[in-house]
Amino acid sequence: MPEQLLRPAARLLCVDPSGAVLLLGCVDPARPHLVHWIAPGGGVEPGEQPHEAVVREAWEELGLVLDDLGGAVARSDDAFSWAGQPIVGQNSWFAVRTPRFDPVARGMSDDEAAATVGARWFLPDELGSLPAGEVVEPTRTAELVRRAHATLPAEPHRPTARVLVVSRLDGVDRVVLVSTAAVEGGTVWFAPGGGVEVGEDHRAAAVRELAEELRLEVDPDDLGDPVWVRRHRLPGAVDLREVYYLLRLDEHGLDLDLARVDAGFLAAEGVTGVRWFTVDELERLRGAAAGEIVAPRDLASRLPALLAADPSAGRPAAPVEVPV
Repeated sequence: MPEQLLRPAARLLCVDPSGAVLLLGCVDPARPHLVHWIAPGGGVEPGEQPHEAVVREAWEELGLVLDDLGGAVARSDDAFSWAGQPIVGQNSWFAVRTPRFDPVARGMSDDEAAATVGARWFLPDELGSLPAGEVVEPTRTAELVRRAHATLPAEPHRPTARVLVVSRLDGVDRVVLVSTAAVEGGTVWFAPGGGVEVGEDHRAAAVRELAEELRLEVDPDDLGDPVWVRRHRLPGAVDLREVYYLLRLDEHGLDLDLARVDAGFLAAEGVTGVRWFTVDELERLRGAAAGEIVAPRDLASRLPALLAADPSAGRPAAPVEVPV
């Protein structure tokens, strides 16, 4: 019998609004008759923290882009065996509220892909009555899911990519914004962009959204690194986790004609307007009476410093967190 292996690991509980959890079905080559249902995740690599590991594994196994999940919701030592090797998984458990989705693996090894036979959403009670030939590991999974469902925010986590599209006309910088009806009434103006789809990263989502919303085709490398991050929780709706990119059209020889946008597509997406704003116009809008707002609310004061930065100096090592 091989010596027992201690394996630090990170596991992710994706819990939908009904309290169901996404598990992966795996088959151990030493026990091919049995399907093991386990939470996505895996070993913590040297130099990684458990949170870093679970974010990486979420992308590799599910195609899910995550950022700050907070601390682990539980820790456990769980004994199992794989390919005849006894293992104690020293698991750090993380949880996130998501809508139901179909995983799109983006980085599984060949061995991992061969051992994974499916994915399924389970309510906790279903985990206690699996058919013959199927088991859930560890057995405490249902208890952890119930606890996560009771404590997670109700709003699903929604990774979002936005782009500050800037052009200079007669020596004055302008930024293009789109508008929609604000939850509290009136109109809100914000940078083009939208939700990151399963299997996409933020940059790919930003490129897709620019093509869809503005009919603007860009190379992913034109976007550089993110410049801002912003979290905006909309009670009863979604937990927005926004990543902002800066695109200077002049630097990349690009042109944007707002007359070419697909008004029908935008209307179907809930967009009510699209236009250029100078910083002065944003300042006047911020000081105007209620009815029109800009998101983030301090865009007019933040944008000049961002645009004044020397592009040759590169972007900040980490994006700046901006308030709602």
